Amino acid sequence: MTEPTLTSQLLGLAAIFIGIFILMLLTAKNEKSDEQNVVVIIEKTEDFGEVARRNLKNSDRRFTYDTQPPVGLASSIEDVPQFFRACIEDYDRLANDYQEEARNNDLLRSQNANLLEENGRLLYQEMTMDFRQNPRKWRAKT
Repeated sequence: MTEPTLTSQLLGLAAIFIGIFILMLLTAKNEKSDEQNVVVIIEKTEDFGEVARRNLKNSDRRFTYDTQPPVGLASSIEDVPQFFRACIEDYDRLANDYQEEARNNDLLRSQNANLLEENGRLLYQEMTMDFRQNPRKWRAKT
């Protein structure tokens, strides 16, 4: 067996160095792209967190008294839906009748007071249940 010549040995050594150099370049390129992907993922996560925090702050701001004062039940009888307007007028008539009768009779006063209180409580319950079920009918801002 003969030993390879000096030029072929140097060419082989150069080929090995070139191969190692190419492998190192490819590895560095892959690491750089992996690092960029990690950086992009971290930036996107931070951006999402900032957007979420901003949205939470904005959504809380919409419900403060500064931007939207609280609106309760209707303040005048014209704002109340027609169905309940009749109930309120009946209630007012009952209250006036009660006051007239109460002036005349103490016994009726105690009985009517209980009935009037119960009727008022029932009317209030019915109105609040209807308000919760259908706020648009009451012109409430939701």
